[in-house]
Amino acid sequence: MELLETTDPEKKRLIEATDRHKYELQREVKAISDKTENAVKNVLIIGGTLVLTYLLVSQLGGGKKET
Repeated sequence: MELLETTDPEKKRLIEATDRHKYELQREVKAISDKTENAVKNVLIIGGTLVLTYLLVSQLGGGKKET
């Protein structure tokens, strides 16, 4: 990368700082993505469990009651 081959120490320091910020931002985005993925999985599991419970109760509860 030509930018890192500069002789200006200030420019080199700024480029290194930019790289550190970029790396930290990528880490934070990955952490948020992982947490979101886990939350979605939990929602799907809970939703599926509720649907199965509803179907099971409605099947075992029988049909309409006649009076």
